[in-house]
Amino acid sequence: MKDFDAIYMGGELSEDGEWQWNGTEWIPAQPQNNHPSGLREHVPEKSGLVSRILMGIIGILMSLVIAAVSFYHRFEIMSVDLSEDYLVPIRDSMETLSALLALVIVLALVTIICSILTFIGLGFSKKALLGSSTIMLVVLLVCVWMEWSIIQTWFGDSPENTTNWRMNLLTMPPTLFAYCNLAGLAVMALIARLSRQKPEGSSVGLDPIQADNPL
Repeated sequence: MKDFDAIYMGGELSEDGEWQWNGTEWIPAQPQNNHPSGLREHVPEKSGLVSRILMGIIGILMSLVIAAVSFYHRFEIMSVDLSEDYLVPIRDSMETLSALLALVIVLALVTIICSILTFIGLGFSKKALLGSSTIMLVVLLVCVWMEWSIIQTWFGDSPENTTNWRMNLLTMPPTLFAYCNLAGLAVMALIARLSRQKPEGSSVGLDPIQADNPL
């Protein structure tokens, strides 16, 4: 009878709830979990899937556009015969700009890979996507500075052909590329931030087995 009582009463609480029977003696009761056993917090995963898809699509489209236009702009620079004597003042800057555009193309390809990994849902893929996009934006800003210095060296502090959009700091090709990168990065960062927030509609649901046997 004693063994039966020890098994039957194991874990039973006293009337005041301060003591618990462990089968052989009364011990101080352990703090009870606010949620009954079998309860689990239901956090919907749909928002995480949608955020990955949106970030992946934006990353791929943004990277493809930047890679294409950067490749074309670099082709324009490389088509210029830099061996001409009149190009001596800007020769080094042109070569540096060409190398920077090549780096932008490589970073765009890396961003495309990160976008694909974001689709798959690989760990840290979102951070990698945002990181590569940020680095690409920094390199593009350096390209803007480099091309603007070339224009100023060639045409002076106030370029004569101000009607040409390619001679305007706000509309130069590298500046337009940077606009595209900045817009895509801002949208992806916003999506990532919203997806990390806990949904207000998260509910606490009963485990199926516990629901069938509430007692």
